[in-house]
Amino acid sequence: MHNCLLGKFYLYQVDRRTDMLPKLLTEGLCSLRDDGDRLSFSCIWEISPNGEILKTEFFKSIIRSRKAMTYEMA
Repeated sequence: MHNCLLGKFYLYQVDRRTDMLPKLLTEGLCSLRDDGDRLSFSCIWEISPNGEILKTEFFKSIIRSRKAMTYEMA
């Protein structure tokens, strides 16, 4: 993709962002907010030095966001 990055929920182009999902999800349910908890499903991989996946774990988890930041702030 030339001059853009594909995120999980957005298509970022040089001059704009295009939502790939409805705003209810991208700006609400799937968005990390200041001091908010979000239910999630996580995957942890153990990877060898040469890139082989040695172990995979999937589990329910909670993401606690302390600060919502823009790319410029990060």
